[in-house]
Amino acid sequence: MPLLLFILALAIGFPLHQAKAEFRLDVGEKAYLEWKGETAFSDLAVGESAYLKRFDFCAMDGQLWLDRGAIIADSPSKYTVSFLATRRPNNRVAIELRPPAGSQLAGGDVSIAALVSPPHAKSDCAKLGLGTETVFEIESINGMARASELIKAYP
Repeated sequence: MPLLLFILALAIGFPLHQAKAEFRLDVGEKAYLEWKGETAFSDLAVGESAYLKRFDFCAMDGQLWLDRGAIIADSPSKYTVSFLATRRPNNRVAIELRPPAGSQLAGGDVSIAALVSPPHAKSDCAKLGLGTETVFEIESINGMARASELIKAYP
């Protein structure tokens, strides 16, 4: 009987005391990045360039896009290909692939392969919750506007 009364008390009292978290997530992305000492690529002005910290690209409608929240790196990578991004007008970006010092770009490079792979092989912008308002359109990679051009340039 005491167990039944306990269950009844829970059933009656629970809706009156709905679970509610007290800790508030009241820090926006900009304040968070400032606190971490990081800068988002979207904070750059048109014409400015910076190295990207990680591979923040996705595919949508047969095109390659860059997440607006992509973080800027302090310097190029010493070990892998770096992505030098230049902000262009109309929410577009030009990408330059920069190999580590003392090496050259080659067709088998993982970075090139990841960029030119079919859209189904890379992250889908929509599945990441990214739409046209939260991404930059990639205008070119090493001056080329098509994956087929990139493949021909780096056989």
